[in-house]
Amino acid sequence: MNQCGGSSVINSSAGNSAPANVLPQSGGRIRRITRKGYTRKAHSRTAYSRKRHIPVRRASVKRSRVPEGRIPDQGAPGKWQDKHGPGIEITHPGSLTSVGYSVVSKPTRRHSALRKAVNKYGPLSTFRKLRAVSTFTKRTSKGRSKKFKADSNWIKKKYM
Repeated sequence: MNQCGGSSVINSSAGNSAPANVLPQSGGRIRRITRKGYTRKAHSRTAYSRKRHIPVRRASVKRSRVPEGRIPDQGAPGKWQDKHGPGIEITHPGSLTSVGYSVVSKPTRRHSALRKAVNKYGPLSTFRKLRAVSTFTKRTSKGRSKKFKADSNWIKKKYM
C-alpha cells in the first residue's frame, strides 16, 4: 500500500510476452497507483492566439466526470523502504485540517490556523507535521510542497 491509498502494481502492456517487470521500451518498471475519480468543473476559455498567430476560439467546457484510473507512481524507485522502514510516520492525519489549515488559502488565514495548531499540539509537533507533508509532496506537487515548507519555516522563526 503506498502513501496515496492505492497499491503499487507493475504495469504490463497487453499482448507483450516479456515479463511484467520489464518493458521493452525503457527496460525498467512503471509502478502505477489507482487515482480516485472526480468531477471536473465547468469553465470558459477566452480567445487567444498561439505562436505563429494561429487563432484559438473562445470555448466553454461543461462539467464532466473523470473516472478512476491507473496513473504512474511519482515516487522514486528503489529498496530504501525495505531497508529502513516506512520513513516519516504521520501519527494523526488530518490534525492540521481540524484547526482550519488549508494549503490553498491565503497566508494570513494559514498562519491563523497554524497559531491554533501550535496552541493545541505545540510548536515542534506542528513544525514536524508540516515538514513531513512537505517531504511527501516534493515530487507530486512542488508548489504546495514549497508552501508547506514556508509555513514550517514561519513556525520555526516565530515559535522556536
